[in-house]
Amino acid sequence: MKKIIVKIATAVIVLGLVGGIIYWKSLPEKDVSIETVYTEEYQNNVADELESKKSLNDYDEDHMLIEYNPFKTNTLSLYVFFNTEEATKVSYTVKAPETDYGDFSANVDGSYRTEHEFQVLGLIPGTLNEVEFAIEDEDGNTITRTYEYTTSSLLGNEDVQLEEMNSTVIQ
Repeated sequence: MKKIIVKIATAVIVLGLVGGIIYWKSLPEKDVSIETVYTEEYQNNVADELESKKSLNDYDEDHMLIEYNPFKTNTLSLYVFFNTEEATKVSYTVKAPETDYGDFSANVDGSYRTEHEFQVLGLIPGTLNEVEFAIEDEDGNTITRTYEYTTSSLLGNEDVQLEEMNSTVIQ
């Protein structure tokens, strides 16, 4: 009887440890050093993780895979992946409605395709960002989808929006 209890207790401990390790590995990395981020190994691991996530679901314009700064190289960006049944091209507009900043718009690449994978740039730190995706088919029909993301503040005190200044080119 004691042997059975010991075996059960051992199994419970092992399962608890394995479950804890799996949970710990699933947590997002909080403090990754810059030396680590800019290694080929780290970037390849992130790319592999994204490939795994892409294969888990049928992402489309109504259910996009959107990840905040997965490569840890641009804190004001989002990674986006989705498929469309017909060839479409994508543009987006970033709005920060709780600020005085103007909207930022960009075309993804201008070509029609069914697989869309790109980076949204232009998020405003420390506020709610609304990203409106415009998805246009070859006949000019457009649908829009909106995604909201609140970014954290930047570590520095630099201006978020640079001022335009007159300049003279010196040769």
